[in-house]
Amino acid sequence: MGYRAEPVRRHVEMCGPTQVAVQVAARKWIRAAFLAACEARQYIMLHASAALSPPSANGLHTLLIFAGERQSGKTTLALRLLLEHGWSLLSNDHLIMYETAGQLTVTSLPILIPVKAGTWVDLAHRLPVPYDEVGPSLRELSAVTPETRRDLDTAAWFTYRQLGQAHPLLTEVGPRVRLVTVLPSYGTDGVAVSGRWVTGEPIAAVRPHLRGDWYVAEGEAHSYLLDAPPRDASQIADDSARLLTMLTAAGPVLRWSHYGDPTPLLRWLAADVAPNRGVCHA
Repeated sequence: MGYRAEPVRRHVEMCGPTQVAVQVAARKWIRAAFLAACEARQYIMLHASAALSPPSANGLHTLLIFAGERQSGKTTLALRLLLEHGWSLLSNDHLIMYETAGQLTVTSLPILIPVKAGTWVDLAHRLPVPYDEVGPSLRELSAVTPETRRDLDTAAWFTYRQLGQAHPLLTEVGPRVRLVTVLPSYGTDGVAVSGRWVTGEPIAAVRPHLRGDWYVAEGEAHSYLLDAPPRDASQIADDSARLLTMLTAAGPVLRWSHYGDPTPLLRWLAADVAPNRGVCHA
């Protein structure tokens, strides 16, 4: 691989043995530059997907952040908001947060979007042909049970451009953005879709979903990062506490049991249920 950079023009030319090699190298360099800029802003990252609604009649947007562990439905809910409800995808699995002039800013790593087997099969009629895939084909996956698919790590990869966006959104959580942080989990057969507002210790409810695998930690070197100054553990802890406080102050936290369809959640939120009303069934 070779490159020529002109920092003043913010211009880079790259060359390599194949088109794929150049694409991979370019993505890594963009990711590195982006993370270096985020480090300068003392960012934190959540294990979360997120989507932003089109503006309502009064010009307001709704931002839903789905924070959870693997197989909690984060990607499925966010993708269905994009594909079926006209929302924009802000993040898939790597939600970045930092402060800008006193406001919370949220965005995502500019990387490929991995879609697990179950979601790929369920949404194949709406998704384009994958940019890349690993493991059994879509036809083979369609022949096994949903329970088997859910346990597979098989993924198809898509680009933001394939899904109708040039890149992940960058959104400031200001007065015209209604933010709700959702902690999703798949429901049990026969149990109604339901939600419960977290009315006590919302920071503690979100904190387990912090990601620590992309920071420039003191004493560690990562090939995907540029010359960003490292933060020690206490600095990262302070930044996490500060930004989680901003997140939970900007909007409520909701535990949501679902079956992969965000429609009941949208219907419930449209009813403007107040956090102090506890449990509601859609």
